[in-house]
Amino acid sequence: MKEQREMEEGENVLDAKEIENMKPRSYFLEILDKINPDTIKTKVEFMKYLLLSLLVKQPPVRTSFYSGALLVSKETDIKEDKNYVWIRKSGSNNKIDFVVNVDKVSKSRAFADYGDAFIEVDDPSLIQLLIMSRTRYPRRYLIEENKDKPVTDATILKWLRDITRVGGLTVDMMRSSYITDFYEKNKTFGKRKELAAKMRHSVLTASRNYLKVEDTPMDIRFEKLEKENAELKIENTKLKTELEQYKETEDGKMRRKKRMNILYTANIKKREPKESTIQKYDLKKDDRGKYY
Repeated sequence: MKEQREMEEGENVLDAKEIENMKPRSYFLEILDKINPDTIKTKVEFMKYLLLSLLVKQPPVRTSFYSGALLVSKETDIKEDKNYVWIRKSGSNNKIDFVVNVDKVSKSRAFADYGDAFIEVDDPSLIQLLIMSRTRYPRRYLIEENKDKPVTDATILKWLRDITRVGGLTVDMMRSSYITDFYEKNKTFGKRKELAAKMRHSVLTASRNYLKVEDTPMDIRFEKLEKENAELKIENTKLKTELEQYKETEDGKMRRKKRMNILYTANIKKREPKESTIQKYDLKKDDRGKYY
């Protein structure tokens, strides 16, 4: 059974669940680009944005790190039995490390092959976001819902699905998405080994378990695209109808307002409207000579 599973994993082919729920890394980057974190109003929504940023802008580690990592500023606060995000603010030269002391491989005999426990955060925008997040929401844990209490792995999963709107998405799929994107841009073994160290697994594990290709037959893939295209057309038509209804409502409001102004000018200020205005706004006179 073990050999059979390894053979299947070695094919790197997306299974049915992955075909339905996996997205390229560009999909998640686009979601982040459309959100301005400064406009997020609640802590929970901000935590969702932070979580997605951590999984997209930095090589993703395992779920337990995000649900339990503590925020610290001093190296002396780091203990060997917990995970941390170590933040060092130094003017424009801010530095952040993920400190992964406890995870799936931390007690394995081959631990040295997976790299150091300290993983440097490279993306400047993520560094800035993490520092800003701690100022905006002072807290003990990296991801929090209630003050100084860690979230569960299940909450991490729910929040990830909420912000991406992908109902079957998992952190493992995010890891696959990152690796697939990275491997397309980095062909050398050295670069891939560096990535494996940051994700705390081997290059073999990355290549066999996380690197994914789509091997769906062309006719099924075409049928899937046709269905998605039809759904998009329906949604587009719905949005156009709603927009037209909104425009009609707004145009009606503007017309009524303009008509009231004309009636006021004619009846109160005694300024006779032009014939074209009378026709355009369907003005009439009563027995007393007032327009209505």
